[in-house]
Amino acid sequence: MTVYDVVIAGAGPAGSALAIELASEGYSVLLCDAARFPRDKVCGDYVSPKGLARLAALGCGEAIRGLECTPIRRSRLYLNRDHLVSGVLPRVAGLPAHGHAIPRKELDDILFRRAIGAGAVVRESCRVTGFEATARGVHVSATHEGKACRIEGRLLVGADGATSAVANAAGLRMNDPRYTLASIRAYAHGLTLDHTLMYFDEKYFPGYGWVFPVRPGLCNIGVGMVSEPLVRSGLKLGDFYAKLTRLVHHLASSKGARVEIGPQRGWPIRSYGGATENHFERGLLIGEAGCFVDPINGEGIPLALSSAHLAARTVRAAFQEGRFGKDFLARYEADFRARFDPDLGISDLSVTMIRNRHLLPVWLAIFRTMSLTAQQDARYAEVTGGILGGVIPAREAITPEMFVRALAHGPGFWREALGVGAPGGLSGWLAGGAALLEFQSSLARAIQDDGAWLYEWAREIQSKQKKLGASVLRGVLFEGR
Repeated sequence: MTVYDVVIAGAGPAGSALAIELASEGYSVLLCDAARFPRDKVCGDYVSPKGLARLAALGCGEAIRGLECTPIRRSRLYLNRDHLVSGVLPRVAGLPAHGHAIPRKELDDILFRRAIGAGAVVRESCRVTGFEATARGVHVSATHEGKACRIEGRLLVGADGATSAVANAAGLRMNDPRYTLASIRAYAHGLTLDHTLMYFDEKYFPGYGWVFPVRPGLCNIGVGMVSEPLVRSGLKLGDFYAKLTRLVHHLASSKGARVEIGPQRGWPIRSYGGATENHFERGLLIGEAGCFVDPINGEGIPLALSSAHLAARTVRAAFQEGRFGKDFLARYEADFRARFDPDLGISDLSVTMIRNRHLLPVWLAIFRTMSLTAQQDARYAEVTGGILGGVIPAREAITPEMFVRALAHGPGFWREALGVGAPGGLSGWLAGGAALLEFQSSLARAIQDDGAWLYEWAREIQSKQKKLGASVLRGVLFEGR
């Protein structure tokens, strides 16, 4: 029986990217996937300029350009169908000037074929179900074409997505509803846009909807929300999705077009806040199997590619030194924590805060303040838009300069941001006062009825704040390597 240097479970962006790197360097790689290619994968499809740069480095640039996807450079943000702000993706040296929404059926097939060209052995219709690590290697259990089989390797890498069997067998599967997003996606045929659309609704906040242009006449549409507040508030994601589809039909009608929305599909997303050590005896987890998804914007493809690149470094070191134990593979966690914690830690802290829907009026006021500031301040708009677009680090949002830009406004600004009346507008002030009293009363009831949850939420916030300082320092040291 062939013994492979590395067995990779899952041939999505993370698994195929790792296969390309390792096979190109002469490692024997077996790349397994439960499906046959090309195959669809439920996803928002957005690939940021960083992701496109990584795809080019993997040798996929020409094939990606051949898809002729719409260059995404602009975005619009809506709250309750009200257009709040528009933005342009900032230019960053060394990166493409745009992103793309690339259907996973097309993107994953390009990466899969590139892995084959790099020398990886592939096995389609092969679902990894478990493994056993020994002193000599790893015995991988799988089903191939419906029949049980065993695969032998020296290292196993789980890249098998949100429901990872490898993570489950390693005891690292994450199901915490605080870090799991429920999502619904479909394709809208007949709608042409040259910008992304982000849609928020007060009832479903902090959930969000999106419309990403793929190419003329085709858009990826969907909604997502963290599972914990979704369940605790008794909300139905399908109702939110229905609201988004009505907005999509309205947009198409305003352009004189008729849109046809394809079948909807739901899927869970495991975000970075729930990431564990992601290494085990003779193995690693990459991509969404390791929770490498941005908690703020749900972007996973660029992080999948980056996690594969970091894993390749650890794999090389393991073979160079002949050490495949969990303790040695822990360097992978050190690397990804140093790379991702400084920014994704901020994203996770932000999402942790707004998960508390008892403070919904506060979060909405902050949201409006940020949107109005972006309307008036080009630099502020550039940074916040760049963070959401995946080209500027999240840590740039918490600099003293950004706080000053967000807060240094006149009375007129704050009246609009907070929704209170104009000077002399007594009815407006009275309405604002009544709303404040209603919020205070609601918060008092929440403390009485939901005090235990609020206490644990506050402790979680405090813990994550303490971790941020150390993670930023690790990030600075890592960038210097």
